[in-house]
Amino acid sequence: GRVYVADYMNDRVQVFAPDGKFLKSIRSNKPAKIQVHPPTGELYVCCWLLMNDHTVGKAYQNGVVLENPAITRYGPFEKPQEISSQRLPLRNPDNKYTGFPLWGGLEHHVELDFWSAEPTLWMVSQGGFRGWANVELYVERKGKWELQRDFQKDAERAVTRVQPAIFCRQRLHVNPRDGMLYVAEGQSEYGKAVLDLLSIDPKSGKITNVPTPFDSEDM
Repeated sequence: GRVYVADYMNDRVQVFAPDGKFLKSIRSNKPAKIQVHPPTGELYVCCWLLMNDHTVGKAYQNGVVLENPAITRYGPFEKPQEISSQRLPLRNPDNKYTGFPLWGGLEHHVELDFWSAEPTLWMVSQGGFRGWANVELYVERKGKWELQRDFQKDAERAVTRVQPAIFCRQRLHVNPRDGMLYVAEGQSEYGKAVLDLLSIDPKSGKITNVPTPFDSEDM
């Protein structure tokens, strides 16, 4: 019934009783995500850069990143000493354009699967101002997190293009001779012109990338 609070700016985890009474403060470098292991009560704390008015200046002054992403394991509430710490394999952990709004928000997300046979980590990384958000599955072996599955690659095999259209601009065109569908998406600098098309066969569902001779807003 205890409540664990990630006090990011004060580098600590605050623990409260169910009635709100303060119980304990655990020192931790920039905690962004907390999970408690159900069988053992051990505490897993993930650290990565969260953008806000106080961190952005320090993080990018002279190109220095605030801190490296990490996952740290602590003992249970009774004795919360640090047991181990490993680098968290986030993509673009120091990208200042990882989330919206730009000055705050949960840019990444991590979830530990405590019921799997091996320590398993589900992770969502966001990749930039016009990038992607990807789900990856890692397993801990010999003290390191090994990539087991990349869902972006699965998506690329299924739908060819996974990068979202700028401003969500999409136009649909149908060839009346053969019924082929063409998807035109905003891809240029200002998000209005098309660089290549996605051709979709409505019978088979097959998707093919079709280059165009130059960028255009319509066709």
